[in-house]
Amino acid sequence: MSAFLPTAPARPAVIRGVGVLLALCVVLATLLHAEQLRRAQLDAVTSDTAASNRALMLSLDHRLHALEREFDRLADLLTQPAREAPMPLTARAAALSRELLHDEQRDALLREVAIADSDGRLLVSSRPGQFGRQLAGLELDGITGGSLHIGRAHGGRYLGDAGGGKPPAYAGVIPVSKTYAVPEGRITVVGLIGADALVTEFRRLVRDERHGLQLYRRDGALLASSSDTPAAATALFEELRRVPHGERIDTAADGSRWITSFRSAGRLPLVAEIRTDYRVATAQWQTDLVAPVVVMAVFLAVILLYTRTALTALAEQDMLARELDSRERRHAGVLANAADGILTMDAGGIVREYNLAAARIFGVPAEAIIGRPLTELLSAPHDSQHPHYVERYLREGQPRIIGTGRKLNTRRRDGAPLDILLSVSETVADGERLF
Repeated sequence: MSAFLPTAPARPAVIRGVGVLLALCVVLATLLHAEQLRRAQLDAVTSDTAASNRALMLSLDHRLHALEREFDRLADLLTQPAREAPMPLTARAAALSRELLHDEQRDALLREVAIADSDGRLLVSSRPGQFGRQLAGLELDGITGGSLHIGRAHGGRYLGDAGGGKPPAYAGVIPVSKTYAVPEGRITVVGLIGADALVTEFRRLVRDERHGLQLYRRDGALLASSSDTPAAATALFEELRRVPHGERIDTAADGSRWITSFRSAGRLPLVAEIRTDYRVATAQWQTDLVAPVVVMAVFLAVILLYTRTALTALAEQDMLARELDSRERRHAGVLANAADGILTMDAGGIVREYNLAAARIFGVPAEAIIGRPLTELLSAPHDSQHPHYVERYLREGQPRIIGTGRKLNTRRRDGAPLDILLSVSETVADGERLF
């Protein structure tokens, strides 16, 4: 085990390394958590955008089917009097003015409902004063969805309105028409759907101001937009060649990023694109990141405090160790160079320290006596009596010679007589009694 323990000089480096490693772990865990928050927020916004697109297309499909059924009803009302009793087409059409007005007022998407003859002249409209006006500028033979024709967005809010200069897809109308055969030839029922009304319907369904809408025909013609500066949809129609719907992240020419959901309608030639600003959509995760960052800062502060405390304690420990080592060296120097013979024994009578003067006096080198009983230095009768003196002192606590001196007649190991003046003192070191 000791082989794996760092040496004293390496311990500060080890403590610093552990502190740096812990700090890196905390930072890495926070970064991973931040990435999880970002991805979760991105997935949530993407899913919400896709759900909003599905809801919008279902609503449009339902509203346009209802509009087509209403067109069929109007056409049937227009042809029914001709079957029952001959009436001029203009008279039959004029009788439907109330029906057209009712349709316009009932459907919030409609700006105007009108019927035109085969020459493009208005027979009747939900707006008064339109009789005889020539339909001009409206694409009535646009892309067909079933039997409905969806034309390009037109500036203005009704027939004959030139518009206020704003993009048609932002403030104009979308002509939706259907042609029917009548005894006099052909008639066309036209409904003008407000582009802004479509955006309002979208806002009603989505209830999230972060989303923007762009509605296209399948040929790429822009019909409605929630922005007066709509973005290009080149990438969208490239994607539609492969899949009918999906989600992606777009990067605009100005470097801005958008989360985009696109979806084409079933039988209708429409494509809806819902766009959400990437920065706005993912801003919530940055707010959610405040708490983890605070926790990270607390952990880093704790790690820093621990590291500094450990380094300070280690420095103090090293200083104390050096001081103790210096004291021990001074003590050993004093003991070794003392003129008097000095030795130390423990409570069991074993020699622990033994200086040079004692070796000269007893004629026994230190390596031969340290760790051995003191009695090996004494001759009879002291060698047998000495252990009893120690045992009695330890048992009774009454000193006989401690703190005083006495003469002792003994012999050296070579047999030569030896007279010494014995002085004994007691000390306690690390809980151990020494003499």
